[in-house]
Amino acid sequence: NTIMFGSDFHRGQKIVVQIKQLNIFEDQLPVCSTIIHFPGQTVILERDANFVRVSRKLPKADRDRLFELGKKLLPRDHGLIMRTSASASSSEAIQADIDHLVQGAEELDLLISGSSYGPGILQPGQTVAHTLFPKNAKDILTNIRNEIIPTIPLYHWFMSYSPELKITTMFAEKVSSEVNGEKLSQILKQIILEKDFSDNTLIRLQEYRLTSPPQERVLGQLNIKDDILTMKRSFRSSRGVHYGLSSDIQQGDTSIVITKEGSWTIHSKISRNKKIIGELVKVVTPIELFEG
Repeated sequence: NTIMFGSDFHRGQKIVVQIKQLNIFEDQLPVCSTIIHFPGQTVILERDANFVRVSRKLPKADRDRLFELGKKLLPRDHGLIMRTSASASSSEAIQADIDHLVQGAEELDLLISGSSYGPGILQPGQTVAHTLFPKNAKDILTNIRNEIIPTIPLYHWFMSYSPELKITTMFAEKVSSEVNGEKLSQILKQIILEKDFSDNTLIRLQEYRLTSPPQERVLGQLNIKDDILTMKRSFRSSRGVHYGLSSDIQQGDTSIVITKEGSWTIHSKISRNKKIIGELVKVVTPIELFEG
């Protein structure tokens, strides 16, 4: 059961919807829409549309510039919404963001159509399945690759981190036979940490389960010391309950989450008025860092 606005369907009709609001209370239904959006870092794509829009938070000069750029980059059968962050991004970065989102949209269309199931002839470049490999599997794959082609440590982690990092990783692998591959890997990893995981960066945790869609939640602002990741969050409202605990959220509560890259556990502490009211240790597959 869901709440649908502005839609007219008959009983038994199959439709594709996107969950716009997933309420945390049992007596509230999720809010869905047949308008499908694909949010990226700099743009948002709308499925089965044809328009260009720009964030109204930007000055008129930036809106006009991004509107003209959007008309040039507009992908077929999609509407394009330029986010505020697009004003500080290069056209190449925006194009890469669009390409990544279009690929995700095509994979969704393939899944919806059911053309990936049953007998058929596979065409070059056709997406058949999307597989997630945990960090230890990536390390094993890198070791196997290194037996055939000299490569750099963390090769598969770099390749999966973001579309923009792939060409840099391929370049690093090419020169690893002439330059110390271990050193190249360390430098590349340090650049990623400085760029995406600096102090006070807002960190989100994305959980994948075999029985449900991916779940994402905000952990808090990051601090890294001696490879230990500490995320602190202060709650500004009194809505919902603390994750994994039966305690209601109260304004002013503080959450501290501690873990480490590659760790099998996440340790959470909830404090109220400087007193710990609950702790949770969650066992997971090894923690892996991703681009947000």
